[in-house]
Amino acid sequence: MKVLVVAPAPRYSTFDVYEGHVAGFIANGCETFAFDYGKWVNWFEEFARWAKRRRGASAEMLQKIQLKASESIYVSAHAHEVDLVWTVAPVHIHPVILALLRRDGIPTAGYMTECPYEDENWTKLAPIFRYCFVNDRFSVERFRALNPQSYYLGHAYNPERHKPADGEQDCDVTFIGSGFPRRRRFFEAVDWSGIDLHVFGHWKGLRQSPLKPYLTPCIVDNEQTAAIYQRTRIGLQLHRADKWYRCRQASTDKAESLGPRSFELAGCGTFQISDWRPELTEIFGDTVPVFKTPEEMERLIRYYLKHDGERKELAAAQHEAVREQTFENRIKQALELIAA
Repeated sequence: MKVLVVAPAPRYSTFDVYEGHVAGFIANGCETFAFDYGKWVNWFEEFARWAKRRRGASAEMLQKIQLKASESIYVSAHAHEVDLVWTVAPVHIHPVILALLRRDGIPTAGYMTECPYEDENWTKLAPIFRYCFVNDRFSVERFRALNPQSYYLGHAYNPERHKPADGEQDCDVTFIGSGFPRRRRFFEAVDWSGIDLHVFGHWKGLRQSPLKPYLTPCIVDNEQTAAIYQRTRIGLQLHRADKWYRCRQASTDKAESLGPRSFELAGCGTFQISDWRPELTEIFGDTVPVFKTPEEMERLIRYYLKHDGERKELAAAQHEAVREQTFENRIKQALELIAA
């Protein structure tokens, strides 16, 4: 099978998923063409900014610019004569291009990385794709109502990158992720005194926050993330619970599935504690200590920092639990669903 794998426009977390999917298709014997769509989007966005400065850019013009960027996907699919166009986080792809590919008999699949937080927006694309794959089980029913060929395909990790290292674990606690409001309030309620905490990511408004001394405000790429996890005694998993509507913020507690952090921490052999989701128990059993409140999280952190033996034993069990949760196996599952 020939597959064109289309990257998302952003260059951070969803791009990591794209790279994992590219590797997964290759590992499953597909002739794989990796298409870095973000480069095309950036070129056309630069033109849009120039046009806005020079003469103003209408909404209609911006739509045309997005369409022009998306045309590159259509041309590449035909040039390589692919059997499938697989898109990751396809929200920046113009729907006309997806419709044209479908008209030409080239199957398209969308991997929706932001379920269930962005379902209201992402389900608009569901009828255009031949196949929809969602990253959270909760969203399957909603997508399937619009596209019967909608399936759950969970997150994964890359065992070539996320693997235990022999170096010293010289950091107590690490969290890498965005500072969504509920997550920020949760961390601010913890007493971090005496704990070597390191937080990385995009966090706004921490000028007066007790978290400020612990924050490195930067986007960390996936290779650096793995290296940081390998040096960490305790990795935190606090799933996103917020969703955004432009300037208005709302929350959701409906998610059921694990985020990439759960698999990457375990793949690196880093002991993790986590908030609860149904899939956590299904994959990890009772090897991941669970917290519900900031007080419970702090208590677990302080306990396991003092009990090296227990922590390392559970870390090994967590690593074993994700042995099969790889991108190669995820893409194998997707190919089987497509072929059915």
